[in-house]
Amino acid sequence: MNPPRRNTVLLFPYGWTVIRFVADNPGVWPFHCHIEPHFHMGMGVMFAEGVDNLPKIPKQNMGCGLTKRLLRT
Repeated sequence: MNPPRRNTVLLFPYGWTVIRFVADNPGVWPFHCHIEPHFHMGMGVMFAEGVDNLPKIPKQNMGCGLTKRLLRT
């Protein structure tokens, strides 16, 4: 295996990079910059891996407190 030598990549304005990884863990995973305000400005991404293989979320887990009344069933 060739592990990454660093966990950071320098990007210049309008630049890009390629990330290669094994996606074998079903779920939705956030990938973000380590500068938190950047994530809130839309500079983040969500990887959705194998979401069709995940079980349905139980209805009792949908919503919290008063928001449960707002959900359509």
